[in-house]
Order: sequence, then structure tokens, then C-alpha cells
Amino acid sequence: PNCKQCLRHSGNKEAYDGILEVLCRTDYFKAKMCDTNGNLFKDKEPYFKLICREVYYGLKKKERFLALPLDVIAAENAVKSFKARKTRKFTKRKEIFSSCTDTVTNRMQKSAEECRRFLMKDCMSDEENDTIDPNTGDAISFKVIVPEWRSDKLNEFYTVLDELHANRSTRYKLSKKRTYHSGPMDVPDKVIKKRLPGWGFRQS
Repeated sequence: PNCKQCLRHSGNKEAYDGILEVLCRTDYFKAKMCDTNGNLFKDKEPYFKLICREVYYGLKKKERFLALPLDVIAAENAVKSFKARKTRKFTKRKEIFSSCTDTVTNRMQKSAEECRRFLMKDCMSDEENDTIDPNTGDAISFKVIVPEWRSDKLNEFYTVLDELHANRSTRYKLSKKRTYHSGPMDVPDKVIKKRLPGWGFRQS
């Protein structure tokens, strides 16, 4: 589709016909969507239009993205990458806590319920690229920004979870180098609203 034209523009008909031609080669379309001549069944036209619309808006989004300056694209990709990494780490920590609750609570000398309440993304550290491989553009090491408002006890809680995960995962042991730096002093609003146990906060 011509992403500079609206979805219903007649100039996009050729693209729609091309999509239909490709889809009609699939077994699903042959069996469910069209007759032996490759013509769509009437009741299937809305579904086909939906497919075209998804292709159109996907290409339009890609075209708009590729028109951005390279440094902006790199920055956006880095943000997406770090969000995905933070989500994976969050998921792993929840899984470890669920499977090793007694071990964690014994080491922390805190109740399971209190520890569980600190399993929040908003309490976790953020990461930034530190050293970049000039040949590939990939990060060699990461800079971990640890929230300054977190107490030593809360930092210990996350360390215990990560150590337990490392003992189970060879891949984790081979992960990239990380350096640790102080982060924000202010507690996020989402964390304040949760009224979490006081031992997780640094006392001024």
C-alpha cells in the first residue's frame, strides 16, 4: 500500500490485489476464504479488509519510524530493549521467589507477604548502555542505575533473588558486565501509593 495515501484510496487497489493473490496461495485461504477461481466469499470480505488494514498501518508505522534520524532510532531501540530486559528480569525474580520462598524469607528474616509486596517493576533498577562494541553497535556492558531511596535491606532482597537465579542458570552467569551507580532519590508515586513496609526505604 501507498502509505502516503489513505486506506481507501483507489491507488492502493493494486496492493490489495497483491495481498489477496499471495493469501490465496495458502491452504487456509483456499479452504476457507475463496472459491476455486480465487474470488473471496462475500462473508469473508470484512476479514480480508482487516488483514489489509493491519498490513497498511504496519507499513505506515515502519515508514514513519525509518524517516527518523538514526540517533533517534537508536535511542528508541535502546529504550525498547531495556524495557524488555527489565520485564524479563522482573518475571525471573517472581518465578524465583515463588519457587524459593522459604529460602528467601529465611535469609531476609522477613515475612513472605512483606517480601512479595516489593516485587514491583517500579522498585527495580534501570539500565543504560555502558560500553558499546564499535563493530556491531551492541552493548558490551551495562550501567545499572540503582534507586537511591532503596534501603540496603531491599537491595539485599533483589540480590538474593538474582543469586538464586544465577545458581540455576548457566546463561545468567555468562551475562554481560554491569557497573552500579546511584539513581533517583525520590520514591515513585506508584510505590508511595502501595504503602510498602518501611524496611524497604532508606532512612534520611
